Amino acid sequence: HRDMEIITFVTSGALGHKDSLGNGSVIRPGEIQRMSAGTGIRHSEMNVSDTDPVHFLQIWIEPDARGYQPSYEQVELIAGAGEQGFTPIASQNGGKGAISLNQDARILISRPSAGESVAIALEEGRYGFLHVVKGSIEIAGITYGAGEGIGFDSGDGVSNFDALEASEVLFFNLV
Repeated sequence: HRDMEIITFVTSGALGHKDSLGNGSVIRPGEIQRMSAGTGIRHSEMNVSDTDPVHFLQIWIEPDARGYQPSYEQVELIAGAGEQGFTPIASQNGGKGAISLNQDARILISRPSAGESVAIALEEGRYGFLHVVKGSIEIAGITYGAGEGIGFDSGDGVSNFDALEASEVLFFNLV
């Protein structure tokens, strides 16, 4: 692959990773990995268990420019990430418990309890996408379950969601 930010988020099990930069790792729930394909990289992922399934999301985001040097980053999320609203897990500048991206994009996580309302902040001119990883949420009277999502922009009036049960939600804040 080339010129792509490839983000891996494991929701259950354990996923092995190998790439042509010589990186080899195991990604588990509570971690996030970013591989910038840049000028070109080969990689593979595989379930490290012979008995337990693995479930993961792999998110591809176009970088803000072509030709970056390929690179790799894997971090452990901070303890309690997403328990109080949203916690950043990926951004242009990275940070504690967050990977860095070669793009003006942010990925945030929320893990609300049943009945909790979570505020969504989206700046003017930006686009959002909420993806329900686990559980179910309600936005403006519509229920979204695991694997479903909703896209919106700053003018759509989406300002919060309500967790119908304990849930895990990823929020993509994009240009």
